Amino acid sequence: MDEKEKLLATTGTLSSQGEKDEHMCGLEQRLVGGSVAFLTSVCQPLLALGASSASASTLATLEEPFSPPLHCGLAEARAGSLCLRGGAEEEARAGTRAARTARGTARVPGGCGLGRPHTWSGQRAPPARALRCLAPRPAAAESALGPRHCRPALQHWNSHQASAASQPGRAGDLQPAMPLPVGSRAAQPPRWAPTPAPQRPDCPKAEECGHTARDWRATPPVALTRDPLGEASWAPQLGGDLDNFYVYLKMLLLWTLSLLLGAVAGKEVCYERLGCFSDDSPWSGIVERPLHILPWAPKDVNTRFLLYTNENPNNFQELVADSSTISNSNFKTNRKTRFIIHGFIDKGEENWLANICKNLFQVESVNCICVDWKGGSRTGYTQASQNIRIVGAEVAYFVEVLKSAFGYSPSSVHIIGHSLGAHAAGEAGRRTNGTVGRITGLDPAEPCFQGTPELVRLDPSDAQFVDVIHTDGAPIVPNLGFGMSQVVGHLDFFPNGGVEMPGCQKNILSQIVDIDGIWQGTRDFAACNHLRSYKYYTDSIVNPDGFAGFPCASYNVFTANKCFPCPSGGCPQMGHYADRYSGKTNDVGQKFYLDTGDASNFARWRYKVSVTLSGKKVTGHVLVSLFGSKGNSKQYEIFKGTLRPDNTHSNEFDSDVDVGDLQKVKFIWYNNVIDLNLPRLGASKIIVETNDGKQFNFCSAETVREEVLLTLTPC
Repeated sequence: MDEKEKLLATTGTLSSQGEKDEHMCGLEQRLVGGSVAFLTSVCQPLLALGASSASASTLATLEEPFSPPLHCGLAEARAGSLCLRGGAEEEARAGTRAARTARGTARVPGGCGLGRPHTWSGQRAPPARALRCLAPRPAAAESALGPRHCRPALQHWNSHQASAASQPGRAGDLQPAMPLPVGSRAAQPPRWAPTPAPQRPDCPKAEECGHTARDWRATPPVALTRDPLGEASWAPQLGGDLDNFYVYLKMLLLWTLSLLLGAVAGKEVCYERLGCFSDDSPWSGIVERPLHILPWAPKDVNTRFLLYTNENPNNFQELVADSSTISNSNFKTNRKTRFIIHGFIDKGEENWLANICKNLFQVESVNCICVDWKGGSRTGYTQASQNIRIVGAEVAYFVEVLKSAFGYSPSSVHIIGHSLGAHAAGEAGRRTNGTVGRITGLDPAEPCFQGTPELVRLDPSDAQFVDVIHTDGAPIVPNLGFGMSQVVGHLDFFPNGGVEMPGCQKNILSQIVDIDGIWQGTRDFAACNHLRSYKYYTDSIVNPDGFAGFPCASYNVFTANKCFPCPSGGCPQMGHYADRYSGKTNDVGQKFYLDTGDASNFARWRYKVSVTLSGKKVTGHVLVSLFGSKGNSKQYEIFKGTLRPDNTHSNEFDSDVDVGDLQKVKFIWYNNVIDLNLPRLGASKIIVETNDGKQFNFCSAETVREEVLLTLTPC
């Protein structure tokens, strides 16, 4: 019968379950060997630094007595297994065999979760040091017993302590001496240093966290062994300095990994009016948000509410969430209220927010509130991404004051947010239980939000209706796309495909020297695609039908002219008038595609034109221009190639003018080829179709020579 079978047989003779658990723990550790004991004792204090609650169960099984500050912030110690388990077992077995050869007994730590020390003969020895009880949380009572698996060993403490006091010279009461540095030699090579009977220390109080402990010390269970020369060297149950170096290297890797995977334990801060904020998952500690960071205090974020109305369109009134201040302002309870929240490193006094308000005043009477939080946005991005939780809470509180003090319905509230502001709007909606009438996300920020749970980011449940405009959806690495490509609303619009916007491919000089000034040009150079979203929204206010979005499988299918005209239910308008779409909340994640212009006015009106040719066969280009009740379009190419009589060619284009009701069309062709025959070509019929499916027919019996206009009238 080998050693393992003998130890298993011994386990069967133990009476209580607690003794069996403790004995099995010792059995497994002895089989693993001395190198595990070394790692267990030496690495624990390092691993405990910055341990998160996710790694607490592992730390509980590796615990040795060490200073309370090393446990400060440890959220909870739950042992997943009574005994040590891990990938080091196989490598440690070689050390076990070496240790057996070197000496007859091997000590393992007697700390919480590892049982009591055992000898190779199978006899149980009393604890070599005090068992330390680990409180489940820093604020736990001083007498808390800690993890449940610690208690069986604690139940036997008094009997072992008394036995140890009466026989201080027993091998089980000997505590290993502190190790010397690697490579050093000791004048006296005693194998074990006798120590007095241990005393059980108290558990650390919460207030001790961060203070130096006076009566606690870490004592790694390593041994001084004799080398062939008879001198003492520090070889913790291994075989020399090379093994020591290997163990130290593994310890360093484990320590580094622990810092990367669990920076700090879960924390929580609470503020009057706004409630509590935690850095637990999913707010932190997940793949998309690995760093444990809490939002700043409300006074540091300094959220301000700047009210513009039809009565004061050029100068804001600063509001606070107080009924008397609101009553004394131009705020009108019989109007809709639209909040506008800026994004990263931006501010509420930036021109684009006021411009949205001014366009709104052209079409409606409204309370337009620009939300300024530059105190929290002008910092590192990761911190700003947490500060939006404070902004969202402040907006939600303001909405609650309107409801409680004035009976104002949250359904009359519309929150518009750009970039990080879109997720702040989502947080405000979540805190009002989705009762807000509408949230519009203007290219919601991707980093720290794409792929996260709905609790963290904007999602359709945050309001009765959520619409989103995506303009910078390329991956942040390597394309530096700042916006989300993920659908997060009821209606998600992808103008120009949602990645590269027309007009954003200028050279550096022309981009910075902008018509709106150097500052605006610099902003556009740094984040042109990302900023397009709020420019599209601004133009959409004064162009009620200029941003029709077409349901389509993808932008490639859309550009292949396979998604025209709109279905029977019509097409939603991207931007301000998206809420007029009858099917806006029929489903979530509805995708729509459209094209825009490359500069303001960004609105476009899509037409489909079909041309039936007449005359002679030639090679060249065919173009058509539209004339209507609201204006005339420029010439748009319908086809290029071989032009044959009676052939019909179709194309779709986006006009920069809404021509209204069509009255006539003009046809022209060219080929830039000298032809002595002077061929003539015409269009016997042209059909123009608008996005709502309405068709206009125009006819002509004439033909014309190259670059001569032919006018077709209704037929």
